Amino acid sequence: EAAKVQLAEFYSGQSEAWNQYETEEKACAVSEISQERGVTFIHALHPNYETKGLTPLREGVDWQTKFKIAAGLEPDLSVSTVSPDKFEKSMWGRMGVVLTEGSVQDANSSDLMSRVEGLHGRKAAHDQLTERPPNIAARIDRAIRKVDERGRPHSEYNEFIVRNPKIGGFYYCEQEQAAIQRTTGSDLVPPAELFAVAEQYSLPVYYIEDGRVYQAELDQTTGQIKPGAEVTAEQMKAIHSGFSELAKNEIQREIFADSAFKFETPEAFNLRSRDVGRRTYIRLAVRSYPGDSSRAEAVAEGKTGQFLAEIKTFDTVERYFRSGDDVWLKEGKKRLGNRTPPKNGINFSQLRGGSDELSRYIELGTGNTGRFDRPVRSVDDYLESMAGLLEKFTGELNDAKTNEIYRSFVENARSQVVYHIYGFAEQAEQMGDRDAADRSYALMDRYQPHSEIIEHINRRTDSKGRLKMTQEDVA
Repeated sequence: EAAKVQLAEFYSGQSEAWNQYETEEKACAVSEISQERGVTFIHALHPNYETKGLTPLREGVDWQTKFKIAAGLEPDLSVSTVSPDKFEKSMWGRMGVVLTEGSVQDANSSDLMSRVEGLHGRKAAHDQLTERPPNIAARIDRAIRKVDERGRPHSEYNEFIVRNPKIGGFYYCEQEQAAIQRTTGSDLVPPAELFAVAEQYSLPVYYIEDGRVYQAELDQTTGQIKPGAEVTAEQMKAIHSGFSELAKNEIQREIFADSAFKFETPEAFNLRSRDVGRRTYIRLAVRSYPGDSSRAEAVAEGKTGQFLAEIKTFDTVERYFRSGDDVWLKEGKKRLGNRTPPKNGINFSQLRGGSDELSRYIELGTGNTGRFDRPVRSVDDYLESMAGLLEKFTGELNDAKTNEIYRSFVENARSQVVYHIYGFAEQAEQMGDRDAADRSYALMDRYQPHSEIIEHINRRTDSKGRLKMTQEDVA
C-alpha cells in the first residue's frame, strides 16, 4: 500500500512539473506573447551600423548576409517589440525581420547590451542584471510595459533575447520618431532593394506605422511602398514562418562561402601565424630585394616605394613597398558582400622598428610571442632562433611533469611556430629566395609534413585568403 502511495505521489509530482513547464513555455513563446499583449517582435537589420565587440560578424558584412544568418542558422537574436501605445523610439533600426515564433530567454525594458557567446548563446551585460525579477514572465511583462524596477517608464527600445527564432517576413518603417538617433548612416535601404530580397526568399514585407503592422507592396512606378490592410495579432500568429531544411541548408552554404564570421579557432590562429611569417621575411629581405620599380607608388610626401609583395589575410590585402632601407605597408580593407569600403580604407604606414631587424620577441599572430636569445637580423638568425623555440616546446611536451593546461598551450604555440616558418618559406619562394625557402621548409617538415599544411590551407581559406568557417566553428 505504501508503494502505491509513493507511486501516486511520484506521478502527481511529475504531472505538476510538466504543467509548470508547459506554463513557462507558453509564457515565453513569441507567438503567444504577440497575440496576448498586442505587440510585434522585430529584429533590426541596420545596413550601416557596426556593433563592434557585440557581434560575431566581420566589419563590412551587408544586411543581406545578416538576414541569411538569422534565417538559415536561427541563432539567438536580440529583438524588440513595437505596439501602438509604445512606438516612439521603439526600434533599434527601421528595417529588418518580423519574428512570429521563438522562445524568450531574457527580457528588459531597456537595452540589455547583450553579447554573442556562440551561435546559440547570447547573454546580457553584467551591469544590466541588477534589480531585475528572477522570474522570466515578470521580466517579459516589465519589458513590454517599458518600465524599470520602480515602475518608471523607459523612453527607448526594449530588448528580448529569443532562441529558435522563426522569421515571418520583413518590416519597413519610414517614421523618424520610431528609431533612436544615431550618427552612422541611414538605417534604411531603398524599398526596391528590400523587396528584391523578400521576393527571392518568398517572404512578405510589412509596413509599420504608429506601431501598427500593414501588408505592403512596392509601387513599381514610384519605387515607394504602398501600405495595404492592417495585419492583426491573430493573423500574424497564423502566418507560416521559418524555412524548410532544404532551404536552410542552401542558405547555410551561402553563408559559409562568404566568410562573414570572425570567431577564432586554433586553426585560425595557425593561419594568422602564417601571415605573420610572410611579413617577417619581407622585413628581413628588404635590403637584398630591390623591388619592382614598374609598380612603384608614392608612399609619403617626397618618397616613392618600389613594390615588394602582396599578402592576402583574413581581413585585408596588404601591399609592401621599399623606400630606401624602409618598408612601407599599404593596407586596404576588403569588401564583404555588397558593402562599399570606407573612403579612407586605404593608407600607407611605415613599419615600426628597424626595417631589417626584429626584436627578441616575435609575434605568432594571436597575441602570443616567442622569445629569442638575440635580435634577429638575417634569415640565418631567424631559422636558428625558430629551431630553438621548436626544440624548447618539444622538450616541454615530452616532459612528464608538464601539466595538461600548459601542455595544451605549448602544443598550440608550437603549431603556430611551424605555420610561421611555413609563411616565411612561402614568401621567400615567392620573392625568388630559393635557399631560404628550402631551408625553412626542411625545418618545419621535421615537425609537421608540408602536405598537411597545404591541405589545411586549401580546406580552410578561400580564393581571397579569407578563413572559411563551418557551423561547428560558430556553434
